[in-house]
Amino acid sequence: MAGPEERLNFMLGGNYQHDNTHDNQLITFDGTNTGLFKGAPFEYRYAGSGIDNQSNQRITTKQPSEASITNWPHALTAQASVRYTKDKRIFDGCLRDQGDGIFSSGFGLLSNVLHGIFTIPDPGSPSYIPPGGCATFEGRLELPPLQLPREQRSHRASGAQYLMRGGLSWKRSMTQCCTANVTRGFKSGSFGTLPLSHERAGQPFKQEELTAYEWVSRASISNTNH
Repeated sequence: MAGPEERLNFMLGGNYQHDNTHDNQLITFDGTNTGLFKGAPFEYRYAGSGIDNQSNQRITTKQPSEASITNWPHALTAQASVRYTKDKRIFDGCLRDQGDGIFSSGFGLLSNVLHGIFTIPDPGSPSYIPPGGCATFEGRLELPPLQLPREQRSHRASGAQYLMRGGLSWKRSMTQCCTANVTRGFKSGSFGTLPLSHERAGQPFKQEELTAYEWVSRASISNTNH
């Protein structure tokens, strides 16, 4: 509080938060690549196999903040607050073979076919995926020569936002008052948990922003006849 009539009230605060999230999706399937590769003289059957879609995030958030309320004469009140938020996210993920080598061999075959080779890759080949390995492809989708498997993928994302709120409130009596507020808020970006068959699936999505305007008025007039 400040001033002889305590017209100014303010508050300072802050927050620090660190979270770890782990998401594992176990997927089982049964199928073949028949009809997938045009003219491929090789058929591969995924029978009773499975994959483990792993998505992990480490999130750090820092939030110093300030808010104030000022009471002016004639029942006029001003409110203002601001909060600065900075967050950092580290993501790593993998579309992992469950260890039997069925899925890794099939995905290695897919990588080979994208390079015009219709055989399951042997150890030492750029398209080879060992049992229990990751089957996440690198490169741009429009450039098939880059569709080679990579180990666990890691991405980083960071953002900073100013969350603000301001308003005026005028109150003449219990039946006559009005209020106007402007608020801006954010929802931070993040990473999805899609199957990481391609490294582009691990890219973050952008933060969202919303600005809201509010106006409220109330007036009541009564007439008495004599």
